[in-house]
Amino acid sequence: MLPFISGERDSVVLAKTDNIKLYDIVLAVVNENQYVLHRVIKIMGNKLILMGDGNLKGCEICTIENVIATAIEVIGDNRRYSCRDNKYIRRAKIWKALLPIRKYLLAIYKIIYKI
Repeated sequence: MLPFISGERDSVVLAKTDNIKLYDIVLAVVNENQYVLHRVIKIMGNKLILMGDGNLKGCEICTIENVIATAIEVIGDNRRYSCRDNKYIRRAKIWKALLPIRKYLLAIYKIIYKI
């Protein structure tokens, strides 16, 4: 989920919810035994299209029933923020729009943070 969540530095607070919204980060079961923590990029009735922020292509599809929990907060080095904060949602929307150049942005990010 780079650059929003680093698996090495950050923790995510999860909560069960029935109110899943566009741009939420969800923990869901895809396929049989594969769990993903990805962002909801599209909602089509009962189906959710998920994509990790660090992914350059490829999406997962699951149903709302496959969602185990939603990320409500990210805790990292000297920072803590709500995943439902308007500022955070705006950043997620911009990041989605940057998909065509995400490859280069992620490369720069990894060099800066030595990931």
